[in-house]
Amino acid sequence: MVGTEDGIIDFLKVDNGTYEDIACDKAHNGRVNGVCYEPLSNVVYSVSSDKLFRISHGTSLSLILGIPHKEPLMCIVKDPINKRLFISNKIG
Repeated sequence: MVGTEDGIIDFLKVDNGTYEDIACDKAHNGRVNGVCYEPLSNVVYSVSSDKLFRISHGTSLSLILGIPHKEPLMCIVKDPINKRLFISNKIG
């Protein structure tokens, strides 16, 4: 999965040095700063400089939920053991 400067998330399947586009969508209005995939539920989480935390369907990248924030969001990390996501802004 790749997030781009122009707000696009590209969901790729990589196999033996080749890749296949599974989904590609303009998900954000700013740079995608972090993206995380949950394979069991087929959900993509992403954060962006457009101040949006986005939850999308993995196979289509269609929006499930968008949660606005006051600051640009810079990073997302998944804790699979405790089933949590950590999101940071430019302050921390």
